[in-house]
Amino acid sequence: MVEQEDGDYLCDDHGDNTWETRLEAESVMDIAQGGEGFVPYEIKILNARQEALEELLEIAKSDDREVAHIDADGVLCQLLTTLGYKDVVDAYHEISKWYA
Repeated sequence: MVEQEDGDYLCDDHGDNTWETRLEAESVMDIAQGGEGFVPYEIKILNARQEALEELLEIAKSDDREVAHIDADGVLCQLLTTLGYKDVVDAYHEISKWYA
């Protein structure tokens, strides 16, 4: 990434030497994923955080600890993916899990 004077960054997210601003890249990715186009990254973070909190609080009401744990893992993995840490989630999925 290369920082520009306006604070945005030029990046080659696709690895094909097609440089675009971070905002352009985010807009393209959002549309490709069925979204409506550009949504500021800061808004995406706030929305993802709020959705995760709401889902986790709902999951916390469950009487089944094992299912709640599995569901919470999914919520946290989705949040990490949304925040750009899909590689961390992929590595986490490589770990064998055991629920009692």
